[in-house]
Amino acid sequence: MPFDALTWWTHDRPPATYGGVNRSCVHGRALVSLQSVRSGLRQAPHAVLAACSGEDQAIPMLDPLARGLDADAETIIGAKVRAIAIAPAGGGYHPTHSRLLELLEQITQEGSVRCVYVVQPDPLPERGRLEVSSPETFDELLRHFPHLHFHFGGMLHAYESLFRLMHRSSWLTTNVAGALGKPRLLDVVLERATEEGLGQRLYFASGFPNLDPTTALEQLLGHNVWRRERGLPSLPSALLRGIAERGNPVDYEPGTETGRTGSGPKP
Repeated sequence: MPFDALTWWTHDRPPATYGGVNRSCVHGRALVSLQSVRSGLRQAPHAVLAACSGEDQAIPMLDPLARGLDADAETIIGAKVRAIAIAPAGGGYHPTHSRLLELLEQITQEGSVRCVYVVQPDPLPERGRLEVSSPETFDELLRHFPHLHFHFGGMLHAYESLFRLMHRSSWLTTNVAGALGKPRLLDVVLERATEEGLGQRLYFASGFPNLDPTTALEQLLGHNVWRRERGLPSLPSALLRGIAERGNPVDYEPGTETGRTGSGPKP
């Protein structure tokens, strides 16, 4: 069964709302918490860790501008968390902010973090920074941590610059959240990924609650129906199935098919 690589914990849709039919079509999901000093959002790491069990993957968001950053880092290290999230555009800070660089050094050297989710809430908060919303602004950060896995989520609106960045680093992956529900965007993303040999680095994600996973999977696996209705040739079915079945991106390693469905629960 598929793994849902990006779901959001929002104030109006807490983790418990991801149940019933949503739960029945996936074997697990990544739950990303929200934290932004500028926007007044504070979901502490221990809260999202407590909300996840079984096959779910907790992805606590860290904000380098937060006063409680040291305590948050200690929680991440002590709980042996393997993935955290950052949102520079949403949080209003640059990807090479000195406190962010120090934080990533600490939690990767002293802790178990091996994957950093780079996410961008849609719409961007009023106090966010549009000038750091392009994937290319992360080039220096990726060069600073050449063997750290960065997983981009909800940023395929800028697929051209994201794909350029992916060609520069084999440690960069992305999910299709934000493109599902927008068939024209999804179509060009899938075509370009196929042409550029990046298909194996795309992961399924609904972006719940923006889109429920059942609908998201139907749109992904049925995309060739959409193409045929418009007189377009089908994309390789292996591409669509591969995205749906790739599993937990936290398990990704360059040049392998790790991260496929069946990965166990992660803290």
